Amino acid sequence: MATSSSDVSSLLTMEEIAVLWSTVDHLTPNYLDGAQPHGCLQCSQRVQVVEFIVEMSEDYGCSLESAWLAVRIFDRYVDSVISRGSTVPQSCVESIACVCFVIGSKFLEVRQPSLADVAREINCKCEGLKQLETIILNELDWHVYTFTPHALVSLVLPCSAEGAEAVQQQTRQLALEMVDASMFYYPILEFTTATVAAAACTIAARKLSNGALASMISQIIEKCSIEKVDACMLSLLSRCHSLAPAPALPVDCEKSSEKIHGGTARRSESPSSIMEQTFIDRGSNNSICCKRPACEDLRPYKAAMHFLTSEANTERSEPVAMGR
Repeated sequence: MATSSSDVSSLLTMEEIAVLWSTVDHLTPNYLDGAQPHGCLQCSQRVQVVEFIVEMSEDYGCSLESAWLAVRIFDRYVDSVISRGSTVPQSCVESIACVCFVIGSKFLEVRQPSLADVAREINCKCEGLKQLETIILNELDWHVYTFTPHALVSLVLPCSAEGAEAVQQQTRQLALEMVDASMFYYPILEFTTATVAAAACTIAARKLSNGALASMISQIIEKCSIEKVDACMLSLLSRCHSLAPAPALPVDCEKSSEKIHGGTARRSESPSSIMEQTFIDRGSNNSICCKRPACEDLRPYKAAMHFLTSEANTERSEPVAMGR
């Protein structure tokens, strides 16, 4: 029988948990901070990709943790492509998202959807998705798995055994919902996985007055030298304002948030769930530009796209419709 991270965490000391936290990747794939060439993936379109992956996860009975990992793979792939001066065509975004979903589900699900399954869903040919899978895996040097914030949260807040304190479970649930909400919010990509997990746990601990967890997270942050936790908390709270803990955050943290968001952070009007409180600015772009791709940069996509539809491929200039 497989052992979950929650089961393992009950057997570990705080020092051992801190060591596991410190092994998390330090990637910050905030790849779309600037305007992209016309016809390529735009910052305002990323939310459509996330919504599409989450919808697929729900349809196939996969967890939101699998969706988070799929989004992470997508972000890392696009970041890698853009960092070497190339771009991701809009015409390939939906197919890339599907492949990332399939790859991510292989690590965390007992029953995973196949490329053939998702090819039927989006009405394209499986051979094209197989070629895109190879392109994505090669781009990432086959290093596709990373610790998720969900796993890190579970190490400090294991699933409850019978009779466990209700506040512990409420804290865990709140922290995980914060993590789930974070994947929709592009500015969170500025922070590492460990920072997001630490921020979510800290917010949950303060909200529910869980002093033991707050103390543990503080020790982990210190031992692992996790940076920008306060700034990440403010980014999360700017999307989930009703979850703000009772103690006021320091004034200098608020100034830090304004620097991150280019002004005073906008806050939602306290809807009923965290997921409903996650909104994305679809029209904002900052000023850092990436190089326009050379013609040869698009050749791998063109080879794969040959198999994706039976009709001639035409590049879309409007925002990508991620409908199923």
